[in-house]
Amino acid sequence: MVTSKIVLLLRRFTKEDINRFGDYLSSPYFNTKRKLAQFYNRLIKYYPGFDEAHFNREKIYKGLYPDSKFNPQVYKNLSSELYRHARDFLAMQAVRADQFEHNLRVVKYLEEISSDELYRIELKSLKKKLTERKTDDFIFLERFRLASTEKQFFFNRSNYKKGNELSADEGNELVRFFFFHMFRLIFDLEVSKNNFNVVPPESAYGYFADKLIKSGVLKDTVDYFESRKIKDHEVMLMLYYVVISLIHLDNDEYFDKAKELVFASLNRFTPGMRYIISSSLLTISAFKINTRGSKTDLRNAFEIIKFQLKKKIFKETPESYITATEFRSMFMIGMNLKEYDWMKWFVKKYIHDVTPAQQPSLRYLLTGMICFFDKNYDSALENLNRVKFDIFAYKLDVKRLQLMIFFELDHLEEAASLISAYREFVSSNRNITPETKKRNLEFLNFVSHLIRLKNNRDDDSLENLETELRETSPVLYRTWFEEKITELRKD
Repeated sequence: MVTSKIVLLLRRFTKEDINRFGDYLSSPYFNTKRKLAQFYNRLIKYYPGFDEAHFNREKIYKGLYPDSKFNPQVYKNLSSELYRHARDFLAMQAVRADQFEHNLRVVKYLEEISSDELYRIELKSLKKKLTERKTDDFIFLERFRLASTEKQFFFNRSNYKKGNELSADEGNELVRFFFFHMFRLIFDLEVSKNNFNVVPPESAYGYFADKLIKSGVLKDTVDYFESRKIKDHEVMLMLYYVVISLIHLDNDEYFDKAKELVFASLNRFTPGMRYIISSSLLTISAFKINTRGSKTDLRNAFEIIKFQLKKKIFKETPESYITATEFRSMFMIGMNLKEYDWMKWFVKKYIHDVTPAQQPSLRYLLTGMICFFDKNYDSALENLNRVKFDIFAYKLDVKRLQLMIFFELDHLEEAASLISAYREFVSSNRNITPETKKRNLEFLNFVSHLIRLKNNRDDDSLENLETELRETSPVLYRTWFEEKITELRKD
């Protein structure tokens, strides 16, 4: 395989990049060596693959120097120089794409050459653009840099009073940027701990963030922003409550406040940030459900999902896809609330927004679940048997559903056999987290109790099972167990 740096880079270029880079090399402002442009034109004949079987360095060289013998060093020098130009081209493209960076450099240059009238015009225009722009994760940094540039303008003209006044704006923007990203980092670390039991390494940042939270300085600063109605105080307050509600999952007041602020403030953010923030709130709901599984937690999660769907912020961009895992989690929230009509609507309307390769198995799995709750057990088994276990959670989903179907169909021997195999699988599999293992084993115990009671009804045992179910939280398919207990009591 051809692995020179320039070829590795050109392989990743789009056709538009290839044409633009050709124009770049043809411009004497950027490139004064005609031979380099000729080298590029011969090189891209092998685009996009640059396959080893067809790529011929000697032929490229011969086209450039027909009267000379192939010289590896000259060829290498041309490749290296072309790569340097390609890097400059990419940097130029990046600056052009970043309108703020492009405009800020113009403002700074006008200040440096003392073109004060044009400086003020461009500064005013850039301020207006930032004011009109939706909030994203770097707007505070950009406003900080602009405030710093404006302050320096007055200092360089010996207007220290005005420069010092602008220092407050510069400092506030810096605090906003720092807090915004500190909240995101804390959130990501907490999610890693809760999801994967990953303890982050010791760091100055971790120490500092921990001290800010425990000392109350973080809350005091957010309160200061709010009490004085400093610009974007709503954003700071919202992010604080999102993070603190994750740290204190048992505090419903924190979560309710976070949800209220997210729903009220989300329109001021870019679509991508709306997705990230609302999904963060949904993640907190999921952790609360996994911890205690109350109906209130499920309702909160369901409300957030419906909010995301209504606002069209259930994925990062209109062109992106939802992962099968995300889609399944949203579906399961509806299932646990017995929102069966919603489940059918959700799958029908949004399954095509799932990553294409993951759609078939997910469709069979969720259709199997829907058929189960419609009491169409044969169709449920048919769909479940077509699920490929390319996502580990599917295997557990299918085994649980098969077990419940066997119970419903009075295939109790098959159910007992599956319980034994399922228990062995869960107990011995190292890929299953302790919490997931615990919940699945509890599920199996409850099904085993149901089977014994179905074979031999006993009121005391039924009462004990109901009590145990009530005192255990969370429970997989709790509503199904409650229904089966009610049915057994009526028999």
